[in-house]
Amino acid sequence: MRTSTAHELTAPLGSVHAGRLVFTRGVSNLTIVVDASMDELYRARFDGRMPEVGVHGGTVTVRYRPSLLPSRGEITLSGLVRGTSRAGGGCRTSWRISRTWTSEAR
Repeated sequence: MRTSTAHELTAPLGSVHAGRLVFTRGVSNLTIVVDASMDELYRARFDGRMPEVGVHGGTVTVRYRPSLLPSRGEITLSGLVRGTSRAGGGCRTSWRISRTWTSEAR
């Protein structure tokens, strides 16, 4: 029997006023939401293999590693910052983005 472990990550908002969410290798099975009441820059939860996630200033970079095992996740972004997102390598994701964030898939 195979079990899945959930992994959670957060980063403090600090003095960030502008944010960027970048997927360097594409993305799938991920839900992205914005929460104006959240005091962190982002909160992420992944089931299955966890991607590499890094933060520099207001930029959150997500890099999925190649895997045959599907994983699912949700990233919640702070609604207190203005921001953009970009997905390189394709995107299959459900987006619920408020007026403070915009999305762009390339």
